[in-house]
Amino acid sequence: FERDTPVGKVKFANLRARFAREGDPWKKKVKGLLCAHLDSKTFNDRTFLGADDAASACAAVAVIGKLLARDKPEQAEQLELVLFDGEEAFAKDMTTLDGLYGSRHYANQWRGSDDKPGFGILLDMIGHENLSIRIPSDSPKDLAERMFSAAKEEDVAGHFGTAPTPIMDDHLPLNLVGIPTLDIIGDFSRKAWWHTTGDNESIISAESLGISIRVVLRMLDGLLLQ
Repeated sequence: FERDTPVGKVKFANLRARFAREGDPWKKKVKGLLCAHLDSKTFNDRTFLGADDAASACAAVAVIGKLLARDKPEQAEQLELVLFDGEEAFAKDMTTLDGLYGSRHYANQWRGSDDKPGFGILLDMIGHENLSIRIPSDSPKDLAERMFSAAKEEDVAGHFGTAPTPIMDDHLPLNLVGIPTLDIIGDFSRKAWWHTTGDNESIISAESLGISIRVVLRMLDGLLLQ
């Protein structure tokens, strides 16, 4: 799809995946969404890799999808994986008109639908060393409680908290069309590498990725088997 941006018209492409042991997965209703954004912010004066923002989340979505398809296909069939394009703003700061291009386009496809998914989980910056997750202050209560419960059960509760304010991210368009979505996002406000060349492979931690993936898998155990 194509959208007007501060730098002119830009073409975007979201990636979606579903799993089915038989039949056409796109003709079946899914119970939930697991999402991340696949674009990196564009800078004119530097090469920005975005190892945590948001390659780590894309990797986690792929790994979770593979694990469920192999070990819990009954859960995999109830989940749609979505990687949004165009999350980052082209101007310096994100606004309601610059950024979230992919999630706004995707969410609009569910507007007015009677068979929309019952929940969404969005991952963003979940692989950095000394993992610090801070979900938005206005997160859906049920999903937030499930995340904190899952983190406690995994004995990693110290890595998860709540930000003092709402956060503008790809969960917002989904919430607005009636798909309650939790943004599991790293505390970027306290990371000196955020949106700098320091966001590279050196800050990525296998332990942090493992923590994030295990918490999401435990959440899905409850959400997809209700």
